[in-house]
Amino acid sequence: MALVEVYKTWDEQKAYQMKELLGDFDISCYLSSHITHSVYPIPVDGLGEIRVMVPDGDAGEARDILKSYFPDEEET
Repeated sequence: MALVEVYKTWDEQKAYQMKELLGDFDISCYLSSHITHSVYPIPVDGLGEIRVMVPDGDAGEARDILKSYFPDEEET
């Protein structure tokens, strides 16, 4: 299963909201970051960015869902 990035953010809470939302639509979602946010609660030299990842086949639908619930946000 290949994963693709559908969104990236610095806001951990928003990333978890997106993960829960996609789960409600039966889309598996994984959050990826280069650091552990509980250890570094603030961004450290660009390492705090969180990537919202979904299976390749669900990417289009996931982007549409995120756009409809978070209309003012940029997508990747």
